[in-house]
Amino acid sequence: MARRVRPGDRLNITAAEYNRLLAAADAIARDRLSGGGGNRTHVRDAATVRVHYLSSTTVPIGGIVGFNAPLGDPDLGPADLARFVRDATIQSVRPNAEEHTGRFGVAIEPIAEDKVGRVVFAGVVAARVNVQETWHQYADVADSGGTTLQSKPNGSALILRRRDANQTGIQWAVVRVGNPAPAVYLVRVPVGGIPPKTNLQTGSALCDLMTLDESGEIQPMIDASDNSVKILARNPSTQRIRGPIPSIHDDQFLIVTYDRRGSWLIHPPKQTLLCKPTTRIRSKSWGFARELRFVGGFWQASGNRISIYNLCDYALLPTQHVAAHFHEDTRSYIALSPRCCDDNSGSSSHDSSSTSFSTSFSDSLSDSLSDSKSESISQSASASVSDSRSRDSNSGSDSDSTDDESGSDKSTAIVPASFTPGGFTALFTEECPEVRFDDVLLVTMTGRTATVPIDPKFVEVCEKDSIEVCAAQPDRPLMVGARVNGSHVHVTLSEESQTPVRIVLRLTAIRRGFAGVRFPNRTREQFEANERFLQSAYPGAGS
Repeated sequence: MARRVRPGDRLNITAAEYNRLLAAADAIARDRLSGGGGNRTHVRDAATVRVHYLSSTTVPIGGIVGFNAPLGDPDLGPADLARFVRDATIQSVRPNAEEHTGRFGVAIEPIAEDKVGRVVFAGVVAARVNVQETWHQYADVADSGGTTLQSKPNGSALILRRRDANQTGIQWAVVRVGNPAPAVYLVRVPVGGIPPKTNLQTGSALCDLMTLDESGEIQPMIDASDNSVKILARNPSTQRIRGPIPSIHDDQFLIVTYDRRGSWLIHPPKQTLLCKPTTRIRSKSWGFARELRFVGGFWQASGNRISIYNLCDYALLPTQHVAAHFHEDTRSYIALSPRCCDDNSGSSSHDSSSTSFSTSFSDSLSDSLSDSKSESISQSASASVSDSRSRDSNSGSDSDSTDDESGSDKSTAIVPASFTPGGFTALFTEECPEVRFDDVLLVTMTGRTATVPIDPKFVEVCEKDSIEVCAAQPDRPLMVGARVNGSHVHVTLSEESQTPVRIVLRLTAIRRGFAGVRFPNRTREQFEANERFLQSAYPGAGS
């Protein structure tokens, strides 16, 4: 009694028995297609090619063979040319991924060693596929080789239907072999971004895998259980890929390529950022800046801090917006000129009357107030208009007074601002009983001790041996000691640190030429002259 063949059963039959079964099936198919007795051409013959199989293993039904070489050499003569053109028989071997990816055919009958059989190299055919992931839509030669196809994110065989869409492993499938259009995949950039390459190790992050539908709309890749597919996207660049800002920006996507070796590689863009220095950055020096994003019609700080190198011949101020281009070798950003659109692009940033950059700040941040204030305190020469400096050097009078009758307007630094009707605002300068200059020194150190130089320009404008450290603030709970020795600051931590510690040091010193000057005496005539000067410079002062 004949056993009923169940789906998935392996058919251990001879080639002759298989051919008889195939002929019977073809006869039934022709009868059905012709309406009960017509003579139709065998539909499989048009898409099949005869192959001479050279490997020692037998290719099963639905197995694959690798394309090796055609039979015959057309350059040997007319007879060989005729055989080459008319005889489609080719040499085939057991496939491997390195040589036969995209160059394979599917056997429609068992083929033993040194035998000839029929294979489909282009068209729709049934094949055995080892399904790796339920969301895979393509197949190709397995990574380890062999006669079974392996499902992949892309490949030269499109999977039209599988026996069980919810199962992985080896199963029968209907595939279209040939060279289908490659799939386009993207990844949704996570909020935290994607780290850069470190030494030879690529940066990576878990990302949602996306694809394009027929209308060009970005859609998430879904597996058989309706779950979004996540993959480990690798960043081969030394440039960190920025993430979107939550609740402010839409999702960001990057093209990703499957390398057929188990990795997804991102195509990172070369980024040019608009940023705002956190402190004054001297010419040809390193510093830090905050990245800006255009939100609600204004440039706003995103919170990301980047390291930039000031390539300009002048200092960059915390009140400026600076374009910075990523540099692959330094893994940081190079600051470009913020004055490319200004008429006074060649003017020095130390010119206190210069307002050439005002047009660049029509959309300045509200938080520039605090940055501008620290700049006007720490730097005696800035791009803002500082009336207190000019009065001190030109008239010899003082803007401060200990007299309670004084109606003097407070000394200010005037800077551009988008939040005032006139486009500018005033920041009140610090006043002391002594003539002092302050500076801020940023120190990044590991270990327990470090020695860092003081800006030589700051040392030059101060009284000798008057520079002192008045504040030290680390970025983690540590005790910090700091003292000045000549033109350097020695920093000591309470405990040794294996990771970098960032410390903000505030320096104070007596202005050169003003040693011993403290609460100087002034007369009524000097007070009234100073009042007249202030009133002439600031009509309506005190209102």
